[in-house]
Amino acid sequence: MSSAVRLFIIGDSDQVYRLPAARYARMLRHPANYPITSLANRRVRCAEAVVELRSRKAVRVVRMLFWNATFDEHGVRHQGPHCSTGVASGTDLWKPAAQNAATCVMWGSLKTNVAYCPECCTSLRKMDLSAGF
Repeated sequence: MSSAVRLFIIGDSDQVYRLPAARYARMLRHPANYPITSLANRRVRCAEAVVELRSRKAVRVVRMLFWNATFDEHGVRHQGPHCSTGVASGTDLWKPAAQNAATCVMWGSLKTNVAYCPECCTSLRKMDLSAGF
């Protein structure tokens, strides 16, 4: 028995797309080299499932994680604070102006927000995946 990681992007109409883990790892290491142009200027929900394998087939979900991913105008994954709700487009996210404008608790530890934005609330809601996707 072994386990594996499965990564998914959840589209605007709740369609689920699988993202190969190797590609995602490359995207994290060298974001500009691995854009997803269909996601340009978009923020999407993502899910990571750790699954138990038997004979190379997924038989059980061991753990699920959810997050939002933001892509710039070239489809390059944004790196930095988790949620930039309230920050004007084009603002340098590492500058004080962005930190002051952020309105979601998911911005990061530099901000003292106490509420989730509507988009993060949607991503954080409990989902029953016991019957699969």
